[in-house]
Amino acid sequence: MDVVYVEIEITSSLSASKVFKVYTYFDIIAPKINPESYKTITVIKSDGGVGSIRA
Repeated sequence: MDVVYVEIEITSSLSASKVFKVYTYFDIIAPKINPESYKTITVIKSDGGVGSIRA
C-alpha cells in the first residue's frame, strides 16, 4: 500500500460545502471518473469528517 499526500489550491465557483461533499464521496466518484488511475479506494476509518483514512 502506498501513502500519498497531496495539497492543491483551486479556485472554484462552487461553495465550500459543495466541494467538501464531493470530497467525502471521492472513494466512489474517483474510480468512475478516472479508472486508469483509481481501481478501488477503500475506506479504512471514516465518519466522513476531518481525519478520515482512505486507502
